[in-house]
Amino acid sequence: MKKEYLILALIIAGLCAYLVTHNENRNNYSLPELKPVAGSDITGITIEQKPPPIQITKTNEAWGITEKSYPVDSDKIKALVKIISTLKITALASENGDLQRYQLDPENRIKVTATDKKGSLRTFEVGKTAPSYHHTFVKLEGDDHIYHASGNFRRDFDTDVDALRDKKVLFFDKNSIKEMEITTSGITRALVATSPQNTTKAPPPEKDKVSPAGVTQKTWHFKDNTPCEEASINKILSTLSSLECNAYSMGDDKKVLSNETPVCHITFTGEKEMTFSLFDKNSNDKYPAISSTSRFPFVLDDYSGKDILSSVETLLGIEKKENASQEQ
Repeated sequence: MKKEYLILALIIAGLCAYLVTHNENRNNYSLPELKPVAGSDITGITIEQKPPPIQITKTNEAWGITEKSYPVDSDKIKALVKIISTLKITALASENGDLQRYQLDPENRIKVTATDKKGSLRTFEVGKTAPSYHHTFVKLEGDDHIYHASGNFRRDFDTDVDALRDKKVLFFDKNSIKEMEITTSGITRALVATSPQNTTKAPPPEKDKVSPAGVTQKTWHFKDNTPCEEASINKILSTLSSLECNAYSMGDDKKVLSNETPVCHITFTGEKEMTFSLFDKNSNDKYPAISSTSRFPFVLDDYSGKDILSSVETLLGIEKKENASQEQ
């Protein structure tokens, strides 16, 4: 009996020693120390997932995509720079694990390289998001181990050129606009804005057109002094003063639309002159368009295109085709 107790005690002691040693080895594992990278030092980012690689370059503080220097969405590039510069390894996930399991195999991994003017600053591969959704599996350059990196950022790098491009295609201060000229359906009308004039008899307070910020709003009318529907004017200005496109999908040259007649053309005159042209819907149910503040042609979705046309037609008193056909 004493012999059996002795054997059992030895087994328990051995198990305890194994567990302690095993835990100590895991806890004492030395995680790689990443060299600090300042976001302001990053002048280039390459994202390799599907060929060709996406190359993003900063020149004179402005970010551009590919050799054509397409403007980049500022929020998205800031997010990428922050992830790269603050990359933090928090734990070892696998010493030599199944790469496909972590989406770090050649078919699924996303390779990210950040550079400065002198060369490479940081290179790592992005795998899938960890089950906790608070970490992402990564591999570091020259290291076969798989690590947990702090943050859920797979989706930030799982992108393409069109998704990264700045979609703002027309932008101006709507309060600076003094005149507008609108052409649609063969009709051209000019509009002018006038500010309220000081008179000997002050108008009732409720009629003062002053915005909450204290900026006096203009009163619009057609150039021939006929009144107009100001709600439509305000909607057009609000929509087009910060217009974002659906996509860029017609190449890089506005001449692609040079032989087409716009269904709507608007000229805005303020501190400088700006133009916007909307063309008839294409086979993909998108509205091609160009503007003076975008170097490239773009498309608007069906809803946005119709909404702009509807506001213009209402302003100019043009009866909608569907209403006319119903009355007939």
